[in-house]
Amino acid sequence: PQDNAKRDNDNDDLEEDDNKIMDDIAETEMMYGRNNNVSDGRPNNAQHRAMNNSNAKSDSMLREGMVVPQDNANDGNGLATPVVDSFDTTFGYNPMDQYNKINITQNSLLAQSTEYNHQNWYNIFGKIITQKNVQYHWRVKIKELNTDLKVIIGVLDSRLIPKYQNVNKYDSNKEYFAKNNSGYGVDNHGDLKTAGASQGKYCEALKEGDVLDIYFDMKQYALWYGVNGSDFGVAYQVSQAGLYKLGISIFGPKHCIELISCDVVCYQEDENNQQPDVV
Repeated sequence: PQDNAKRDNDNDDLEEDDNKIMDDIAETEMMYGRNNNVSDGRPNNAQHRAMNNSNAKSDSMLREGMVVPQDNANDGNGLATPVVDSFDTTFGYNPMDQYNKINITQNSLLAQSTEYNHQNWYNIFGKIITQKNVQYHWRVKIKELNTDLKVIIGVLDSRLIPKYQNVNKYDSNKEYFAKNNSGYGVDNHGDLKTAGASQGKYCEALKEGDVLDIYFDMKQYALWYGVNGSDFGVAYQVSQAGLYKLGISIFGPKHCIELISCDVVCYQEDENNQQPDVV
């Protein structure tokens, strides 16, 4: 009872700060239009790779939480270059807290939900911020899956991430990143999720041991997925207004997700075009 009272008091003390954060981003959220229609005749991954490799160069300079101007990219042969990404723990995560809803271990590459995540959404994000004219490929492994509950994996506009990190501390949190118009994901049942609504069946249901590929093209502004090496068509045409991070929302206990790798390929710019904007 004393522990529960302390947690309740902490929530009350932080509520004022949380309201300010949500007010600060409310205006930003209003800026985003929804552009998530999935058209017929969607290009498959082979078409994207062909397009990518015909006009690309590798970039070995991308690192955690950084974006690099295109003129700093190393010349390459169009092959994907591995970069460093991991789960962000800088928002107040305490690995020593025995009441953690999520335990993040193995150099911030493994996230496992605990019994304290009961009836609760928890949002986790990568550190790499995407940049324009780069294609990203993350691979995550479903090491443990509570099939009665949900996991959503995709991307969220990086300007909105503080909101979803901040609400993690509340008991019975109902906010997940794909509730936002600029959050795009697929859940473990194979259904697409954005703006808090299902966009229909996309792929087969995920199971323990599956490896999910997340492909995100910031020239075509396209997001698509693969499962165990079988790739699917474009899931979303995302808003061009933002830069994004990998996002994972976990509902309930007994889930375990491993971030295996991240590769990037940078497009070569046309000489007549201006440099892409970066932050």
